[in-house]
Amino acid sequence: MQQNRYYQEIKTVLSSEDTPCLSLYLPTPSKGQGYYLGPRLLKRLLHEARARLAQTQLSVAGQRSLLAPIEALPTEASLWNTVSPGLAVFRSATLYRIYHLSYAPRPQVVVGAHFFIKPLLPLLSHNEHFYLLVLSRKQVRLLVCHPFGQQEIPLPESLASPPGSWRERWSRVHALQYHSGSPVTHHGRRGAVMYHGQGAGEQEEQADELRYIRQIDHAVHALLRSQQAPLVLAAVSSLQALYRHVNTYPFLLKEGLEGNFDEVSATLLRQRAWPLVVSSLRQAQQETLARFREREGTGQASADLDEIARAACSGRIQLLFIAEEATIWGRLDSVTQTIDVHAEAQPGDEDLVDQLAAQTILHDGLVSVVATEHMPTPGPLAAIFRY
Repeated sequence: MQQNRYYQEIKTVLSSEDTPCLSLYLPTPSKGQGYYLGPRLLKRLLHEARARLAQTQLSVAGQRSLLAPIEALPTEASLWNTVSPGLAVFRSATLYRIYHLSYAPRPQVVVGAHFFIKPLLPLLSHNEHFYLLVLSRKQVRLLVCHPFGQQEIPLPESLASPPGSWRERWSRVHALQYHSGSPVTHHGRRGAVMYHGQGAGEQEEQADELRYIRQIDHAVHALLRSQQAPLVLAAVSSLQALYRHVNTYPFLLKEGLEGNFDEVSATLLRQRAWPLVVSSLRQAQQETLARFREREGTGQASADLDEIARAACSGRIQLLFIAEEATIWGRLDSVTQTIDVHAEAQPGDEDLVDQLAAQTILHDGLVSVVATEHMPTPGPLAAIFRY
């Protein structure tokens, strides 16, 4: 089982040993409205953050120092001009992070001994993401997608746009024509690409194209080499054939999105690609659920909260299943590895779903947010143990 690309970043945030830790989440309206409404909402959340920090043992000077960089954000135009549905802000004495989210979280302020990462769990969810490579004669984009949104993965600057010679040749009346006569393999690769009616100059340009396509493949493979998530290719049919000919990523889907997507938004691309990957993702999820059922009763899987708490704190959880919308109020003692669970929130309580997920991530375990009806057993949490 593989960690997705968000894990290490969130683990870095969770590793902060400073206290208190301030976590802010807010939705950001569309670009036109966001410049006015986003800063206004952040100011309201900052007012709430000041009140909560005042209840901690942090000095007044310490509170001001903690909030200073965040208080500058409402007037930072570049932040609000970036099109994203939401923001997450983390701040402690030695850590300051801002993340543009691909979905809109509910407005929330949490001050505690640890950062609150529960709203980010869908991004980390095991077997719930895929990759989308958008290729055209004008641009190359690589997206990581999940049911809640998508984010672009930076590619090497040399691949940001195809070489000028390629763009020019694709614009000619007698553009390159080729086809593949070999069947697609499980790697999504094809046989030799065949070119027609080309002279020496054209052959040299064809070789340049293949080199460029191979560079894209090498970059994609390097970025995804530790992944097993599906990759969908979005390109015109001729580029589909050319890329599949050189592809080395073993999880490229046989079926792609055919067409030119230069003017199509990332959100719409994700929505169009979702039907292509949903069966693959659901199959992987079913295999994981079956693994839980096989191990249940052997000491290697459990839905008991006390047992899950002990396993999370000791680094024994391999995969933690979390029911959507689950909230468990109580307190976790990571030293004694025990929990106190309350039916309703009491003073000093924390969301144990957040705390147990954080412990799992800190010990390199995986999390999977699952629809309640698809949980392996009734209840908010279940876990597969390493031993």
